[in-house]
Amino acid sequence: MNHDVFISYSSKNSAAAQAICHQLEDNNIKCWMAPRDIPVGAKYASVITQAIKECKAVVLVFSEYSAISPWVESEINIAFSNRKPIVPYKIDTTPLENYDEFYLMLNNRHWIEAYPDFKTRFADLVTVISNLVGAKTSNVTKPTPAPAKTYKVGDYYNDGVREGVVFEVTADGRHGKIVSMKESADFLEWSDYAEQKRLIGANSETNGAYNMAKVKAIFGWQSKYPAFKWCADLGEGWYLPSIEELLTIYKYEDKLNPKLTYKLSSCSWLWSSTESDQQYNGYFCAWNVDMSNGDTYYINKGFLHYVRAVSAF
Repeated sequence: MNHDVFISYSSKNSAAAQAICHQLEDNNIKCWMAPRDIPVGAKYASVITQAIKECKAVVLVFSEYSAISPWVESEINIAFSNRKPIVPYKIDTTPLENYDEFYLMLNNRHWIEAYPDFKTRFADLVTVISNLVGAKTSNVTKPTPAPAKTYKVGDYYNDGVREGVVFEVTADGRHGKIVSMKESADFLEWSDYAEQKRLIGANSETNGAYNMAKVKAIFGWQSKYPAFKWCADLGEGWYLPSIEELLTIYKYEDKLNPKLTYKLSSCSWLWSSTESDQQYNGYFCAWNVDMSNGDTYYINKGFLHYVRAVSAF
């Protein structure tokens, strides 16, 4: 094998991984990535292991999908065990601390934060990798930076892809979360009858994206989890909010309602994505919030409630 960098990624992020590969190779950094570099008939596990051992550095395309991928976790374990420099390239807001294996290996690494547009930090990635592998760069794409736009709670948000109203912001006002302009037209179940009989680990009270990732890891989730599917159908990045995210939305209801297409007061109870280990009539429950007064309650996942989606920017 003759390569500088091994690219570790989930197949669901193949577009981002391929763009990273092209950018690095345009700058004289030879990459290895599956399935492109796996010989016909070769055993995936042995070839991938050898490729990691022979590389000079590893780029991890980190996202909600790679965080729950057993293949990616295995690749990073091999790289870590072989003392390979690992450069995490973060393309969404998935928190590292919610994934113990990754946190143990990567919490003290320098992360490249590349969201909401993964292309905006290519220049930084090329610089870091070229320093690690000793390559001479020549074609680094440096996008013209746009003026930093800031937001406050209650502001209307539209980036051409997602539309909503800001309900949470960072101190500098450049990042935060938005709630969808509308809610589901119909009452929806949290999950179907069969799925109500088990817990799936969607237990974060603060991070709905984490809970959404747990649901998406289940085969055929689109037909089994109606409330989550409604959020996902809004487009990339939308998810069912956690119980604390819903309570934050309720807290700022007066600031949000003037901008929303459908007012929060148009319904009473909204589903959160947070599971409860309590049971109701023999079935597991999930938490919801009464948007008229902020009360919280857990109830059978088969109960019918309206749904709002949120997204991070």
